[in-house]
Amino acid sequence: MATLPARIPELADVHDVLTEQFAYLLSHNAQISQCGCFDCLRYQRVRAILLEIFTKPSHASVAIERTHPGTPAIPLAATHNSFSVV
Repeated sequence: MATLPARIPELADVHDVLTEQFAYLLSHNAQISQCGCFDCLRYQRVRAILLEIFTKPSHASVAIERTHPGTPAIPLAATHNSFSVV
């Protein structure tokens, strides 16, 4: 009897994995409302990382302040819109 070659599973797209995990954490947090389990702690860490751009100066704004003191810097997140203004 011939043996079949080992099948290597296709790698998942990293964006799909991140999206799935984030959706899971959001769902868990909505259902459980911070029970203190491992997934709640993961949610808190991910949330803090994703929202830190709004609480800390970006590298760009620090660089602008060093080269042009007194110039207001727009956070990077505020410059990337998915719509255009006419």
